[in-house]
Amino acid sequence: MKTAFVRTPVLTALCLALLGGSAPGSILPALRPPHAVLQLDVQAETDKALDQALRARSPEPFVHLRQRLRLADASQARYWHGYVALHESIYYLQQNDRKRAEQVVENGLKQLQEPAPQRAEDYALLAHLQSFAIQFRHGMAAALAAAKVKSNAERALKLDARNLRAYYVLASNDFYTPARYGGGKKTEGYLLKALAQPDQSAAGAQGPSWGREQTYELLVRFYHREQKPALAQKYYAEARRRYPSSTTLAELGKALEQPAAAYN
Repeated sequence: MKTAFVRTPVLTALCLALLGGSAPGSILPALRPPHAVLQLDVQAETDKALDQALRARSPEPFVHLRQRLRLADASQARYWHGYVALHESIYYLQQNDRKRAEQVVENGLKQLQEPAPQRAEDYALLAHLQSFAIQFRHGMAAALAAAKVKSNAERALKLDARNLRAYYVLASNDFYTPARYGGGKKTEGYLLKALAQPDQSAAGAQGPSWGREQTYELLVRFYHREQKPALAQKYYAEARRRYPSSTTLAELGKALEQPAAAYN
């Protein structure tokens, strides 16, 4: 990964912009507290960074985003560093660089676990990253990782019974567990519970709100796999009304035209 080199005047301007300042030569305003940086909507910026990185075939958008996060409150920045790591790992997978993808997601996992999580959202994201990282595990290691996913998602729900993302992670973990190991039996229930929850448990919270679109996508895939086309189409139509510009859902629509994949 390249390290961005920025000349001092440009760096100064960038820092002032992030802190609510102005260009060199003007009157400097009072600096805003570090946590105000999170008002930049890290979730949306991360999604944008992934799109930019894929288009440019360069990880630089993630480098710049992490630089901005350095100014954020440590307890919240840790969460968002994990979220960024997940998307950067997806980028490297798209570039067929599995080694780098694994390194990035492992770094994200380390940040989320040191120190130990305290909040429901931290446990939900930790479980999500652990679930994503299972593709880099084999045999017993994969089984143990799946058990950790379930444990941490359940911890999130003990702290916040209305956490949409924890229900989604439990559903995903169950969906991808092979049928011969008992997978698929709880997927539908978890997904429907997820859809019944608010995007955020606390009104007006400056926290994550991801998970609903992913829940719709997985629910449609589940019904398609279970050969329940009416339900698959019902929730697909509902998802498209909510997220009309989603490229993921557009691709899912094409998948619905194909026979369901075998489930082992």
